[in-house]
This record gives sequence, C-alpha cells and structure tokens, in this order.
Amino acid sequence: MLAADARGRGMRAFIALLTPTRPGRRQIPLGVVQAANDRLRAVARGEGAVVIDTFTPLLGDLNGNIGSDGLHPTALGYRPLAQTVFAALRADLEIH
Repeated sequence: MLAADARGRGMRAFIALLTPTRPGRRQIPLGVVQAANDRLRAVARGEGAVVIDTFTPLLGDLNGNIGSDGLHPTALGYRPLAQTVFAALRADLEIH
C-alpha cells in the first residue's frame, strides 16, 4: 500500500475519505460509501496515516455540492473540500 511505502520512507501519509454521493446518472448508495470510508479509516489506523474526512463537510447540501452525475463535487462543492484538506494538512503539519 502507498501509505506503508510512504511511512517506510519517513514520510507522513494522508488518506482522504470518499465524498458522499447523491442520486444521479450513476448511483452509489450512501451506505456503500460510508462502509468504504470505514474501511479506509481502519487502513489508515493500521498504517499510521492521517484520515481527512472529506465526506462529512459535503453532506449538508448534497444537491449543491455533488454534481448531476451523483459522484463528483460541483464547483461549489470543491470549496469546502479544499478547505477541509488544507485545514487537515495545516493542523497535522503545524503550519501557521
């Protein structure tokens, strides 16, 4: 796994969760995404990686944050996604 390889090289690994889905051209039930995210959390714990929760920040407005395909963030959805990733990196790496 990439996280183990990074750790072996003395690097910090970050694992972002899958973003939520909504009904669209492609449909993956939220429960399936949540189960996959639970597995990602377990892998991250086992590898000593930092989990970035990119699922929860988009839940508040699925129609605004997830595009008509039901899978990918919209331009609006990329803002909280970017803010979440930046905040997690900044907090873990103690960047001020």
